[in-house]
Amino acid sequence: MIGCWRPLLTFLLMGSIGVSLSLHAEPVVEPSVSVRGEAVLQVSPDQVTVSIGVSSEAEQAKEALATNSQSMNSVIAAIEKLGLDQADYRTRQLNIQALWSSRPRNAENGWRPQIVAYRVSNTLEVKTTKLGLSGEIIQQATQAGANTVHSLRFDLSDPRHYRRQAISQAVANAKADAEAVARAAGVSIAGVKRIHLDQQPSIGQVRAETAELHSAPANIAAPLPPVSPGDVTVRASVLMEFWLGER
Repeated sequence: MIGCWRPLLTFLLMGSIGVSLSLHAEPVVEPSVSVRGEAVLQVSPDQVTVSIGVSSEAEQAKEALATNSQSMNSVIAAIEKLGLDQADYRTRQLNIQALWSSRPRNAENGWRPQIVAYRVSNTLEVKTTKLGLSGEIIQQATQAGANTVHSLRFDLSDPRHYRRQAISQAVANAKADAEAVARAAGVSIAGVKRIHLDQQPSIGQVRAETAELHSAPANIAAPLPPVSPGDVTVRASVLMEFWLGER
C-alpha cells in the first residue's frame, strides 16, 4: 500500500513546481513613449483692477478718521462720475494706526514713547471691464484726494476659458510630438496610457508698481497718466504617455 502513493506524491510535487514557475514568469512589457506638451497664449486683457488709497494723519484718531472719510467720499463720487457704480468698487482695507515718538539720542533711563498722532489708511479697489477708464480713474481719484495707488492690474474676467484653450493646445502639441517619435521609430501610436496636467499657476497678470501721489489742488487738473495694458500670458503643460503599436 505504501508503494502505491509514490506516483501520486511525485505528481503533486511536479504540479507544485509548475505553479511556482508560472508565478515567477517575467511580465510582458508594453512599449510606450512619454512626451511633454506645452502651450503659451498671449491674450488681450478685458478687465482692469485699480487699488487706490487715502492716508490721513492728525493728533486725534477721530480727526484723522473724519478727514480720511471726507477725502474717500470725494474719491468715490469722482469715480461714479466716470460711469461706475457700487458693483464696480469695494473697500479693501481700513486701518487706524497710532504713531509713536522716536527715542531721542540721549534719552534718559525713564524715557517712554508717547503717541504723537494717528494715521488712518483707507484702500478702495476698483474693478471694471472698461479698460479705457484706467488712466481716468487714477486721474480723477487723485484730483479728489487719493494719495496712494497701491496697484494697477490688467487680467481676464474669465481666465478658465483661456486656460482650457491652452490645455487643448498643450495636449495637441504632446500628441504631435509623440506621433513624430513613433514615425521615426517605425511604429505607431496605439492609445493614451496616462496624462498628467501641471497644476502650477498659469494665468499671468500685467501689473504696475505701487506709487505715492500728491493730490492736485482743486483748481488744477491732474494730468492723465499714460496706461498701456499689454497682453496677459496663459500657460498650460501636460505630461502624456502613449502606448506604441506596429505600423
